[in-house]
Amino acid sequence: MTLPKTMFPALVLAVISTVLTACGSGSDAPEGPTFDAADIDACQLFPVNEALGYAGGSVSTMSSTLEDIGARNPLVCSYNAGSTTRPRILKLEIRPAASPRAAAGQMKSSRDFLKRLAGGEFQEVPGLGDGAVWAGGDLHQLNVLRGNLMFLITAQTDNAPKSLYIAKLIAQKALSRLPEGTAPAKAS
Repeated sequence: MTLPKTMFPALVLAVISTVLTACGSGSDAPEGPTFDAADIDACQLFPVNEALGYAGGSVSTMSSTLEDIGARNPLVCSYNAGSTTRPRILKLEIRPAASPRAAAGQMKSSRDFLKRLAGGEFQEVPGLGDGAVWAGGDLHQLNVLRGNLMFLITAQTDNAPKSLYIAKLIAQKALSRLPEGTAPAKAS
């Protein structure tokens, strides 16, 4: 049977669509909202009053020389709950990516490096964002994926379980304060 020439483009399009779906370009691709980094301020997502509560005492904001002259990076908010000789860092850093897929790729590619830095103390943390991992050891860092954003949360305390607990609290509150993102386009 010969197909009419007018049906050929539709058939080719149907075959390409089927192949792309079978190859995983649809359902297993990370989906989630896309956030505009210009709408985000890490210190609004992790305010000083919360850092005080987690520290159980005083905290000081940490800044660089550039920040001191007014060039603060709005995607980083750092506090020191210790001293200058023995700092205990509480920090939220947000790293935007072009898309949820790109952010997921960055998180996946950082796993081996985090494992080395954490001396093997590395674990999945269920129930946070679109995925989360904890790197213990001397690092005490929780990485959380949400849409096109990676949250790097450092909570240095006297023990890793306490640090993980505090990092999870920081993540939950920061995620709840995110501005509305752009929803992913629905496939038809």
